[in-house]
Amino acid sequence: MGLCLGSLAGCAGQACLCCACSKICSCCSFGSSKQSVRVGYLTYIILGGLLAVILRFWGGDLLSKLHGFVECPSRSGGGDHCLGVEAVYRVSFTLTIFFAVLMLLCALGGAVAKAVHTSFWALKLIFVVGLFIGTLFMPNSVFNGFAQASQIISAFFLLLQIIILIDFAYTWNESWVANAKRDGEDDAGRKWLYCILAASVSFFIFAFTLIVLMYVWFGGSGCGLNNFFISFTLICSVIVTALSVSGIAKNGAILTSAIVVLYITYLCWSAVLGEPDSCNTLRGESSPNELQLIVGMILAVASLSYSSFSAATNDVFHLKPKKLEVEQMLPEPTNDRAKREVEMEANATYFHLILALASIYMSMLLTDWAAIPSDNTVSTAADVSWVPVWVKMSSQWATIALYTWTLVAPALFPDRHFGPEED
Repeated sequence: MGLCLGSLAGCAGQACLCCACSKICSCCSFGSSKQSVRVGYLTYIILGGLLAVILRFWGGDLLSKLHGFVECPSRSGGGDHCLGVEAVYRVSFTLTIFFAVLMLLCALGGAVAKAVHTSFWALKLIFVVGLFIGTLFMPNSVFNGFAQASQIISAFFLLLQIIILIDFAYTWNESWVANAKRDGEDDAGRKWLYCILAASVSFFIFAFTLIVLMYVWFGGSGCGLNNFFISFTLICSVIVTALSVSGIAKNGAILTSAIVVLYITYLCWSAVLGEPDSCNTLRGESSPNELQLIVGMILAVASLSYSSFSAATNDVFHLKPKKLEVEQMLPEPTNDRAKREVEMEANATYFHLILALASIYMSMLLTDWAAIPSDNTVSTAADVSWVPVWVKMSSQWATIALYTWTLVAPALFPDRHFGPEED
């Protein structure tokens, strides 16, 4: 462990030196292409998530030296055991301010927007590091308010995640069906249909297996709430699947339903796994070992990174300007380069808005939705508390409701168009 930490510190030192000497070497530059810039900003989310998780579980000793500022509130019993939670708020606050500033600068448009979005990586790193250090000397009262606001804002980010997931499920099915039509009715075309069937069956089997395991490990006598959660998940899975293959759902598809069923089953599993009562038979009495913490850390950072990237690269709310809208923003006559620059500015503004929301969501993901611990035990990234249980089940119910609406809306309103809009 010491060797790993030493190597990690060495790499970090080399990275910082490289960035400080950016005129000599370019290791801090992510280039100016669309994909490389996105990867660059996603790196900030990943590294920020890693730092937050490390401080959450192993940074108490370091933070305890800043007692005048970073300290546990009296309602948690005082002491040092919640210093990691307060550190998470500071990391989240730093990244939120960083992306909010970039969003505002990109919204100004012009050469400033392009330069700010694609350049000055070393200065951005210095800004982020300096801002985080500054937050260590800010009182907890600032971040208590930030945590309360984050609870509300993160709920909207979760809703965005759900919409993106449903959109992804439809897109996946449509892509494979289009491939089957392109390859014709011979073996080349049928293989795509076989892939759809195989993927769907696999997802349904996995979901059904999870439901059985939940009944065994979390259900039974005296666990009425868990029995309701699991049974409700099973019943809704059957209903949406049957609805998707019926004549009512014009846009229904078995693969789309399989993906949604697996997701809502996972949400139920994650919820009951985090319950703090005796019905959670997998809840250990002792503190988790380092392996459990590392696994939890990886899952938390992976979840945050995927949520950030998928949300930032999908325009499910149609916030980005369409081709006609871009042309209306420009004076006549104009050229294609000017159109691309206006579109880039709008896309960059949207991109940084989503990453700012993801940074806020980080604070809820790693702190049990602002549930400050009241003892000295260390928990995994998926903490044991009732708050995230209800958040996850609410997310499941929202997913079921939204997916059901996509199935029945075309039949209820036949005169309206529910497909993708054209430019």
